[in-house]
Amino acid sequence: MNKRIRQKGFSLLEMLVALAILVIVAGTVIAGMIRMTWSQSTIMNRTQVHSSVRNATELMQQEIGQAGRIGTSPGLSFKTNITAASSPTLTVYSTSGTPTYGLYVGEQLVVDPSSLNEETVTLKAVDQAAGTVQATFANPHTGSAAAPIPVLVMGGFASGIVPPTGKTVFSTSTGTSTTNTVLDIGVANQSSSGTALKLYGDLNGDGNMIYVVYQCSPNSSGTGTLTRYATASTADITTSVTAPTGTVLLDTLATNPNNSPCFTYATKDADVNIDGGQVMQTFVINVAVTLTVQTQNRDLQTGVAQSETKALLNIAPRNVFDAWQLASSPAGYTRAQPMPTNVLNNLVTSVY
Repeated sequence: MNKRIRQKGFSLLEMLVALAILVIVAGTVIAGMIRMTWSQSTIMNRTQVHSSVRNATELMQQEIGQAGRIGTSPGLSFKTNITAASSPTLTVYSTSGTPTYGLYVGEQLVVDPSSLNEETVTLKAVDQAAGTVQATFANPHTGSAAAPIPVLVMGGFASGIVPPTGKTVFSTSTGTSTTNTVLDIGVANQSSSGTALKLYGDLNGDGNMIYVVYQCSPNSSGTGTLTRYATASTADITTSVTAPTGTVLLDTLATNPNNSPCFTYATKDADVNIDGGQVMQTFVINVAVTLTVQTQNRDLQTGVAQSETKALLNIAPRNVFDAWQLASSPAGYTRAQPMPTNVLNNLVTSVY
């Protein structure tokens, strides 16, 4: 008689209990993974937003800080004698580059620095093609090919940050008289504003003067733009009329909290001694930038786009600030250079 072998196994009830426990554990793990994915997505969105706005603001900080710096060819000099009380036309020499690059009518030059005959003269004519300039000299100066007369371009553009509406800049187109212009964005789009920051000078520190506009166009849906318009890096803004070209830096710009402007300005007015008289100039000594940027993708947890507001409250254009301090000093040094006529008549009036 054969003995029946008893088979062991799980009952249906045991299998159902085990399956229920497995489902609970798997569900917990999957839910945790989903939450981790959502959190990672949130972090990635914020990282992308922070990175994009940081790159834009770092560029703005660098260019605002450099605004007002004058770019010229190095080692400027005259190699001919200059008699006292004369207005000669002189050939300009430089150690490299185009000698007359960046020179313009109305600019102040320091001739024969650190000598007994040192003086500051105002350029009355500049011939870029011939490489010559004209100015009136009070003192005599001795120069030759072996021992040239050194020439320095000192100070900075007083309006390196173009002042806002209703403020004053001074410029000259003749070198014999200086005129004041009250900026009015409503008429000629001349001034900087809450949505347009205008600046110029040797912004890259390479000797090339460029003109730049940051145009801020935010909207409530977060699809606004921050665009940088700039002339060519080799453009001589004292003569070139080439229209600046635009590059979009941010394309997810949203409206700032309380509808605050993208750009605000701290200004100081000062009388500048120039051409034997005084003219009023508004110096922008501080720029504040506020930008709100949204993520391109909606947050997986909240279902809405995330936003981040970046505020830079104290960006000082050091060259403009130094020019203001010198203009405001008791000695009244002529180191606040006027706005080139081409900038006033062509570049700041461009519409973007």
